[in-house]
Amino acid sequence: MFDATHVFGAVLKCLDCAEAWPCPGYQDLVCSVFDDDMDLVAEFMRFFLPDANRVLGGLSQGAVQERVVGWCEKRRLRPAALGPPRPPAGALLTARSSRSLVAAKGAA
Repeated sequence: MFDATHVFGAVLKCLDCAEAWPCPGYQDLVCSVFDDDMDLVAEFMRFFLPDANRVLGGLSQGAVQERVVGWCEKRRLRPAALGPPRPPAGALLTARSSRSLVAAKGAA
């Protein structure tokens, strides 16, 4: 489900955190909705381009596209120091379950 947090206002600033939109909170939210499939995230973000071009009329279309969609490619190519993209929720549960099982066997 997609909630209405981290939406943009008239100057393309996040109404929740006041950072330039799309803010990191919105980026994380969109990535979680699309299970970190950056192709789908980029496609979704492209739907905002007409409104963003209208709101940010002083910027070139390329600059607006970089701001609204460019972060998707940067996130896809983020340095290893930032860690890999989050695994799907099921994988996290499996990893936690495995650690719990190993810990339980060690205690027995």
